[in-house]
Amino acid sequence: MWLARLDGEREVAIFGFLQAAIDNCARHARASRVAVEVIESEDRGEVTIAVRDDGQGFDPAIEIRTALDEGTTVIAVVPSARRVSVAPSDSACR
Repeated sequence: MWLARLDGEREVAIFGFLQAAIDNCARHARASRVAVEVIESEDRGEVTIAVRDDGQGFDPAIEIRTALDEGTTVIAVVPSARRVSVAPSDSACR
């Protein structure tokens, strides 16, 4: 079954999302396989996109805030590859 065409703005947004997600799979996850799933829910009037890979993964802390007609904020805290400890110095407080 084929999805109905969306308006150009939504198609471009979905394409950009997929392009970035697949690029991340290749660059950062070191994935050898990527699966893309696009599901249209006509009764809810939405399209769901899922991208899965077999890469190394990570343990993020993600917070999503959204409200109708107020936009969306996605905050992700991802551990860096290196941890750096900085000891306070006496001169830093002067």
